[in-house]
Amino acid sequence: MMSRFLLLLCLGCAIHAFAPSTSAADRGPQFEEDDDAGSLPATSKKVQGNGPLLLIAGRLEGSNRGQGDYQDMYEILISQPGSLRLEVPEVSEGLNAQLFLFDADGRGLLANDDSLPGGGEGQPSLNPVLPGASTDGTDVVIQEPGTYFIAISGAPSRPRSPEGDIFFFNPQTPFEVSGPDGQGGGLPITTWGPPVGDTGSYVISLSGVSFLPPSPGACCLPGGDCVEVLEEVCADNNGTFAGDGVSCDVIDCNIGACCFLKEYCYWECLPLAESDCVTRYAATWYGPASKCEDISCPDPCYGACCVDGGCVLTVQALCDAQEGTFHPYTMCADVECQSGDDCRGDVNGDGTVNVLDLLDVIQNWGTCP
Repeated sequence: MMSRFLLLLCLGCAIHAFAPSTSAADRGPQFEEDDDAGSLPATSKKVQGNGPLLLIAGRLEGSNRGQGDYQDMYEILISQPGSLRLEVPEVSEGLNAQLFLFDADGRGLLANDDSLPGGGEGQPSLNPVLPGASTDGTDVVIQEPGTYFIAISGAPSRPRSPEGDIFFFNPQTPFEVSGPDGQGGGLPITTWGPPVGDTGSYVISLSGVSFLPPSPGACCLPGGDCVEVLEEVCADNNGTFAGDGVSCDVIDCNIGACCFLKEYCYWECLPLAESDCVTRYAATWYGPASKCEDISCPDPCYGACCVDGGCVLTVQALCDAQEGTFHPYTMCADVECQSGDDCRGDVNGDGTVNVLDLLDVIQNWGTCP
Protein backbone atom coordinates (compact mmCIF):
# COMPACT_ATOMS: atom_id res chain seq x y z
CA MET A 1 0.00 0.00 0.00
CA MET A 2 2.81 2.40 0.90
CA SER A 3 4.68 1.78 -2.39
CA ARG A 4 1.50 2.41 -4.34
CA PHE A 5 0.99 5.65 -2.43
CA LEU A 6 4.53 6.80 -3.17
CA LEU A 7 4.08 5.99 -6.85
CA LEU A 8 0.91 8.06 -7.03
CA LEU A 9 2.61 10.85 -5.13
CA CYS A 10 5.51 10.91 -7.60
CA LEU A 11 3.11 10.96 -10.54
CA GLY A 12 1.29 13.88 -8.98
CA CYS A 13 4.57 15.77 -8.55
CA ALA A 14 5.51 15.13 -12.17
CA ILE A 15 2.13 16.32 -13.44
CA HIS A 16 2.37 19.46 -11.30
CA ALA A 17 5.89 20.17 -12.56
CA PHE A 18 4.85 20.15 -16.21
CA ALA A 19 1.46 21.81 -15.85
CA PRO A 20 1.03 25.57 -16.46
CA SER A 21 0.12 27.81 -13.55
CA THR A 22 -3.52 27.79 -12.46
CA SER A 23 -4.06 31.39 -13.56
CA ALA A 24 -2.85 30.52 -17.05
CA ALA A 25 -4.79 27.28 -17.37
CA ASP A 26 -8.05 28.90 -16.30
CA ARG A 27 -8.07 31.04 -19.42
CA GLY A 28 -8.76 28.05 -21.65
CA PRO A 29 -7.22 26.81 -24.91
CA GLN A 30 -3.59 27.81 -24.97
CA PHE A 31 -0.36 27.60 -26.93
CA GLU A 32 3.05 27.27 -25.30
CA GLU A 33 6.25 28.21 -27.11
CA ASP A 34 8.20 24.94 -27.34
CA ASP A 35 11.16 26.49 -29.16
CA ASP A 36 12.18 29.92 -30.41
CA ALA A 37 9.21 31.59 -32.13
CA GLY A 38 11.46 33.73 -34.35
CA SER A 39 11.29 37.50 -34.67
CA LEU A 40 10.11 38.08 -38.27
CA PRO A 41 7.15 36.79 -40.33
CA ALA A 42 9.35 34.29 -42.19
CA THR A 43 10.55 32.72 -38.92
CA SER A 44 7.40 33.22 -36.85
CA LYS A 45 5.68 30.40 -35.03
CA LYS A 46 2.42 29.25 -36.65
CA VAL A 47 -0.13 28.79 -33.89
CA GLN A 48 -2.05 25.88 -35.40
CA GLY A 49 -4.94 23.92 -33.99
CA ASN A 50 -8.70 24.08 -33.79
CA GLY A 51 -11.09 26.50 -32.11
CA PRO A 52 -10.53 29.71 -30.14
CA LEU A 53 -7.05 30.69 -28.95
CA LEU A 54 -7.15 32.30 -25.52
CA LEU A 55 -3.55 32.16 -24.31
CA ILE A 56 0.04 32.16 -25.54
CA ALA A 57 2.88 31.51 -23.07
CA GLY A 58 6.55 31.92 -23.89
CA ARG A 59 9.92 33.31 -22.86
CA LEU A 60 12.43 35.85 -24.14
CA GLU A 61 16.04 34.85 -23.43
CA GLY A 62 19.40 36.44 -24.11
CA SER A 63 22.91 37.08 -22.85
CA ASN A 64 24.81 40.21 -21.92
CA ARG A 65 26.76 39.76 -25.16
CA GLY A 66 23.68 40.44 -27.25
CA GLN A 67 23.12 36.85 -28.31
CA GLY A 68 19.70 35.34 -27.80
CA ASP A 69 15.97 35.62 -28.36
CA TYR A 70 14.75 39.13 -27.58
CA GLN A 71 11.56 39.10 -29.71
CA ASP A 72 8.91 36.45 -30.37
CA MET A 73 6.46 36.57 -33.29
CA TYR A 74 3.39 34.37 -33.79
CA GLU A 75 1.10 33.88 -36.77
CA ILE A 76 -2.55 33.80 -35.67
CA LEU A 77 -6.08 33.95 -37.07
CA ILE A 78 -8.24 36.92 -36.04
CA SER A 79 -11.68 35.36 -36.38
CA GLN A 80 -13.80 38.01 -34.64
CA PRO A 81 -12.32 41.50 -35.20
CA GLY A 82 -15.11 43.16 -33.21
CA SER A 83 -14.02 41.27 -30.09
CA LEU A 84 -10.26 41.68 -30.61
CA ARG A 85 -8.18 42.31 -27.52
CA LEU A 86 -4.56 41.33 -26.92
CA GLU A 87 -3.14 41.74 -23.43
CA VAL A 88 -0.03 40.79 -21.46
CA PRO A 89 -1.32 40.21 -17.92
CA GLU A 90 1.72 38.32 -16.63
CA VAL A 91 5.48 38.76 -17.03
CA SER A 92 8.44 37.69 -14.95
CA GLU A 93 10.36 40.24 -12.93
CA GLY A 94 12.60 42.48 -15.02
CA LEU A 95 10.63 42.20 -18.30
CA ASN A 96 9.11 45.46 -19.60
CA ALA A 97 7.09 43.98 -22.45
CA GLN A 98 5.85 45.65 -25.65
CA LEU A 99 3.13 44.24 -27.91
CA PHE A 100 2.74 44.67 -31.70
CA LEU A 101 0.26 43.62 -34.40
CA PHE A 102 1.11 43.21 -38.10
CA ASP A 103 -0.91 42.33 -41.18
CA ALA A 104 -0.32 39.23 -43.32
CA ASP A 105 2.40 41.06 -45.28
CA GLY A 106 4.29 42.11 -42.15
CA ARG A 107 3.16 45.76 -42.19
CA GLY A 108 2.65 47.34 -38.79
CA LEU A 109 -0.89 47.99 -37.54
CA LEU A 110 -0.95 48.51 -33.77
CA ALA A 111 1.55 48.81 -30.91
CA ASN A 112 1.52 49.46 -27.18
CA ASP A 113 4.14 49.72 -24.46
CA ASP A 114 2.39 50.76 -21.24
CA SER A 115 -1.32 50.67 -20.42
CA LEU A 116 -4.04 52.02 -18.16
CA PRO A 117 -6.24 49.06 -17.15
CA GLY A 118 -9.93 49.41 -16.38
CA GLY A 119 -10.78 51.66 -19.29
CA GLY A 120 -8.20 54.23 -18.27
CA GLU A 121 -9.30 54.43 -14.64
CA GLY A 122 -6.89 51.85 -13.22
CA GLN A 123 -3.32 52.17 -12.07
CA PRO A 124 -0.66 52.60 -14.82
CA SER A 125 0.90 49.29 -15.86
CA LEU A 126 4.10 48.37 -17.71
CA ASN A 127 2.19 45.49 -19.31
CA PRO A 128 0.85 46.28 -22.81
CA VAL A 129 -2.74 46.01 -24.09
CA LEU A 130 -3.92 46.11 -27.72
CA PRO A 131 -7.62 46.63 -28.43
CA GLY A 132 -8.88 46.51 -31.99
CA ALA A 133 -8.13 50.18 -32.78
CA SER A 134 -5.44 52.82 -32.31
CA THR A 135 -5.86 55.77 -29.93
CA ASP A 136 -3.18 58.13 -31.29
CA GLY A 137 -5.16 59.65 -34.15
CA THR A 138 -3.91 57.29 -36.87
CA ASP A 139 -7.43 55.81 -37.15
CA VAL A 140 -6.31 52.18 -37.49
CA VAL A 141 -9.22 49.79 -36.92
CA ILE A 142 -9.02 46.02 -37.33
CA GLN A 143 -12.16 45.15 -39.30
CA GLU A 144 -11.29 42.15 -41.47
CA PRO A 145 -10.88 38.59 -40.21
CA GLY A 146 -7.82 36.76 -41.46
CA THR A 147 -4.17 35.93 -40.83
CA TYR A 148 -2.12 38.37 -38.74
CA PHE A 149 1.18 38.41 -36.83
CA ILE A 150 1.55 39.40 -33.19
CA ALA A 151 4.96 40.09 -31.68
CA ILE A 152 6.23 40.68 -28.17
CA SER A 153 9.57 42.22 -27.28
CA GLY A 154 11.39 43.53 -24.27
CA ALA A 155 11.94 47.30 -24.12
CA PRO A 156 13.52 49.14 -25.81
CA SER A 157 13.64 46.81 -28.86
CA ARG A 158 11.06 47.85 -31.50
CA PRO A 159 10.22 46.81 -35.10
CA ARG A 160 11.88 48.54 -38.03
CA SER A 161 11.59 48.59 -41.81
CA PRO A 162 14.30 49.73 -44.26
CA GLU A 163 13.13 53.33 -43.74
CA GLY A 164 13.25 53.32 -39.93
CA ASP A 165 11.03 52.69 -36.90
CA ILE A 166 7.55 51.46 -37.82
CA PHE A 167 5.91 52.91 -34.70
CA PHE A 168 6.53 56.19 -32.87
CA PHE A 169 5.91 56.02 -29.15
CA ASN A 170 5.16 59.57 -28.00
CA PRO A 171 6.66 60.13 -24.53
CA GLN A 172 3.94 62.72 -23.85
CA THR A 173 1.23 60.04 -24.24
CA PRO A 174 2.88 56.87 -22.86
CA PHE A 175 -0.35 54.85 -22.72
CA GLU A 176 -1.47 55.37 -26.31
CA VAL A 177 -2.17 52.53 -28.72
CA SER A 178 -0.03 53.55 -31.67
CA GLY A 179 -0.64 53.10 -35.37
CA PRO A 180 2.26 52.80 -37.85
CA ASP A 181 3.26 56.47 -37.57
CA GLY A 182 7.04 56.01 -37.57
CA GLN A 183 9.35 56.85 -40.49
CA GLY A 184 9.27 53.20 -41.60
CA GLY A 185 5.56 52.71 -41.03
CA GLY A 186 4.71 52.23 -44.70
CA LEU A 187 6.89 49.15 -45.22
CA PRO A 188 6.94 45.61 -43.77
CA ILE A 189 9.13 44.75 -40.81
CA THR A 190 12.68 43.63 -41.66
CA THR A 191 14.54 43.94 -38.34
CA TRP A 192 14.41 45.15 -34.73
CA GLY A 193 16.20 48.06 -33.20
CA PRO A 194 17.95 48.02 -30.94
CA PRO A 195 18.30 44.25 -31.37
CA VAL A 196 18.61 43.66 -27.61
CA GLY A 197 15.88 44.20 -25.02
CA ASP A 198 14.56 42.97 -21.69
CA THR A 199 14.15 39.23 -21.19
CA GLY A 200 11.87 36.98 -19.18
CA SER A 201 8.74 34.84 -19.36
CA TYR A 202 5.36 36.18 -20.45
CA VAL A 203 1.70 35.33 -20.94
CA ILE A 204 -0.48 36.84 -23.69
CA SER A 205 -4.26 36.58 -23.35
CA LEU A 206 -6.32 36.92 -26.52
CA SER A 207 -9.96 37.60 -27.42
CA GLY A 208 -11.42 37.33 -30.91
CA VAL A 209 -8.54 35.08 -31.98
CA SER A 210 -8.49 31.46 -33.16
CA PHE A 211 -5.88 28.84 -33.94
CA LEU A 212 -4.68 28.68 -37.54
CA PRO A 213 -6.27 25.66 -39.21
CA PRO A 214 -3.68 23.11 -40.37
CA SER A 215 -2.85 23.08 -44.08
CA PRO A 216 -1.80 20.17 -46.35
CA GLY A 217 1.85 19.57 -47.13
CA ALA A 218 4.11 17.13 -48.93
CA CYS A 219 4.09 13.62 -47.46
CA CYS A 220 6.58 10.95 -48.54
CA LEU A 221 5.00 7.53 -48.23
CA PRO A 222 7.09 4.43 -47.40
CA GLY A 223 7.03 3.37 -51.06
CA GLY A 224 8.61 6.63 -52.18
CA ASP A 225 5.47 8.32 -53.54
CA CYS A 226 4.65 11.93 -52.59
CA VAL A 227 1.14 13.12 -51.74
CA GLU A 228 -0.09 16.44 -50.32
CA VAL A 229 -2.17 15.75 -47.22
CA LEU A 230 -2.59 16.97 -43.64
CA GLU A 231 0.17 16.00 -41.20
CA GLU A 232 -2.10 13.65 -39.21
CA VAL A 233 -3.10 11.82 -42.41
CA CYS A 234 0.57 11.45 -43.32
CA ALA A 235 1.37 10.01 -39.90
CA ASP A 236 -1.56 7.57 -40.11
CA ASN A 237 -0.03 6.20 -43.31
CA ASN A 238 3.52 5.91 -41.86
CA GLY A 239 4.72 8.77 -44.05
CA THR A 240 7.29 11.52 -43.52
CA PHE A 241 5.69 14.99 -43.44
CA ALA A 242 7.76 17.78 -45.01
CA GLY A 243 5.76 20.67 -43.55
CA ASP A 244 2.58 22.70 -43.97
CA GLY A 245 2.27 24.25 -47.39
CA VAL A 246 5.29 22.39 -48.80
CA SER A 247 4.66 21.18 -52.35
CA CYS A 248 5.63 17.76 -53.68
CA ASP A 249 7.26 19.66 -56.56
CA VAL A 250 10.19 20.59 -54.29
CA ILE A 251 10.52 17.24 -52.49
CA ASP A 252 12.48 14.18 -53.63
CA CYS A 253 11.08 11.23 -51.69
CA ASN A 254 13.90 8.98 -52.90
CA ILE A 255 16.48 10.95 -50.91
CA GLY A 256 16.80 10.87 -47.13
CA ALA A 257 19.24 11.31 -44.27
CA CYS A 258 21.97 8.67 -44.09
CA CYS A 259 24.16 8.31 -40.96
CA PHE A 260 27.39 6.40 -41.36
CA LEU A 261 30.61 5.94 -39.40
CA LYS A 262 33.30 7.75 -41.35
CA GLU A 263 36.20 6.95 -39.04
CA TYR A 264 36.42 5.77 -35.44
CA CYS A 265 34.10 8.06 -33.47
CA TYR A 266 33.37 10.47 -36.32
CA TRP A 267 29.86 10.16 -37.76
CA GLU A 268 28.63 11.94 -40.85
CA CYS A 269 25.17 12.48 -42.30
CA LEU A 270 24.53 12.89 -46.03
CA PRO A 271 21.33 13.09 -48.09
CA LEU A 272 21.40 9.84 -50.07
CA ALA A 273 19.09 7.35 -51.72
CA GLU A 274 18.32 4.30 -49.59
CA SER A 275 20.23 1.97 -51.92
CA ASP A 276 23.40 4.08 -51.76
CA CYS A 277 23.16 4.44 -48.00
CA VAL A 278 22.72 0.75 -47.28
CA THR A 279 24.83 -0.74 -50.08
CA ARG A 280 27.80 1.64 -50.26
CA TYR A 281 28.06 2.59 -46.60
CA ALA A 282 26.24 -0.23 -44.76
CA ALA A 283 24.67 2.63 -42.83
CA THR A 284 21.31 3.71 -41.41
CA TRP A 285 18.77 5.40 -43.70
CA TYR A 286 16.14 7.47 -41.88
CA GLY A 287 13.39 7.41 -44.47
CA PRO A 288 12.21 9.36 -47.49
CA ALA A 289 12.57 13.17 -47.30
CA SER A 290 14.24 12.97 -43.87
CA LYS A 291 16.76 15.76 -43.29
CA CYS A 292 20.20 15.59 -41.71
CA GLU A 293 19.47 18.68 -39.61
CA ASP A 294 16.63 16.76 -37.95
CA ILE A 295 18.70 13.62 -37.29
CA SER A 296 21.02 12.84 -34.38
CA CYS A 297 23.55 10.31 -35.62
CA PRO A 298 24.71 7.65 -33.11
CA ASP A 299 27.50 8.79 -30.82
CA PRO A 300 29.16 5.64 -29.32
CA CYS A 301 32.84 5.24 -30.18
CA TYR A 302 33.42 2.20 -32.35
CA GLY A 303 36.49 0.00 -32.43
CA ALA A 304 37.82 -3.33 -33.65
CA CYS A 305 36.52 -6.41 -31.82
CA CYS A 306 38.39 -9.71 -32.13
CA VAL A 307 36.14 -12.74 -31.70
CA ASP A 308 37.24 -16.32 -32.50
CA GLY A 309 40.00 -15.08 -34.79
CA GLY A 310 37.69 -12.76 -36.74
CA CYS A 311 37.16 -9.00 -36.47
CA VAL A 312 34.03 -6.83 -36.45
CA LEU A 313 33.63 -3.06 -36.02
CA THR A 314 31.33 -2.45 -33.07
CA VAL A 315 30.97 -0.76 -29.67
CA GLN A 316 32.69 -2.14 -26.58
CA ALA A 317 29.50 -3.31 -24.86
CA LEU A 318 28.60 -5.60 -27.73
CA CYS A 319 32.17 -6.84 -27.98
CA ASP A 320 32.29 -7.68 -24.28
CA ALA A 321 28.98 -9.52 -24.56
CA GLN A 322 30.58 -11.86 -27.13
CA GLU A 323 33.69 -12.28 -24.92
CA GLY A 324 35.78 -10.60 -27.55
CA THR A 325 38.87 -8.41 -27.28
CA PHE A 326 38.05 -4.73 -27.88
CA HIS A 327 40.48 -2.28 -29.49
CA PRO A 328 38.99 1.23 -29.13
CA TYR A 329 39.41 3.84 -31.89
CA THR A 330 40.87 1.15 -34.16
CA MET A 331 39.73 -0.22 -37.52
CA CYS A 332 39.80 -3.97 -38.21
CA ALA A 333 42.37 -3.42 -40.95
CA ASP A 334 44.81 -2.23 -38.30
CA VAL A 335 44.38 -5.23 -35.97
CA GLU A 336 45.69 -8.79 -36.22
CA CYS A 337 43.25 -11.01 -34.35
CA GLN A 338 44.60 -14.27 -32.91
CA SER A 339 42.56 -17.44 -33.36
CA GLY A 340 41.68 -19.40 -30.25
CA ASP A 341 43.57 -22.40 -31.74
CA ASP A 342 46.88 -20.58 -32.28
CA CYS A 343 48.15 -21.64 -28.85
CA ARG A 344 46.44 -24.95 -28.24
CA GLY A 345 48.75 -26.09 -25.44
CA ASP A 346 48.18 -23.00 -23.29
CA VAL A 347 45.79 -24.72 -20.90
CA ASN A 348 45.86 -22.08 -18.15
CA GLY A 349 45.59 -19.20 -20.63
CA ASP A 350 48.72 -17.34 -19.54
CA GLY A 351 50.03 -16.99 -23.11
CA THR A 352 52.81 -19.54 -22.67
CA VAL A 353 53.02 -23.34 -23.02
CA ASN A 354 55.21 -24.67 -20.18
CA VAL A 355 55.31 -27.07 -17.23
CA LEU A 356 52.47 -25.26 -15.51
CA ASP A 357 50.15 -26.32 -18.33
CA LEU A 358 51.36 -29.95 -17.94
CA LEU A 359 50.74 -29.91 -14.19
CA ASP A 360 47.26 -28.55 -14.81
CA VAL A 361 46.54 -31.48 -17.16
CA ILE A 362 47.92 -34.09 -14.67
CA GLN A 363 45.92 -32.54 -11.81
CA ASN A 364 42.70 -32.95 -13.79
CA TRP A 365 43.59 -36.36 -15.28
CA GLY A 366 40.72 -38.82 -15.53
CA THR A 367 37.24 -39.21 -16.92
CA CYS A 368 35.40 -35.94 -17.61
CA PRO A 369 32.11 -35.66 -15.75
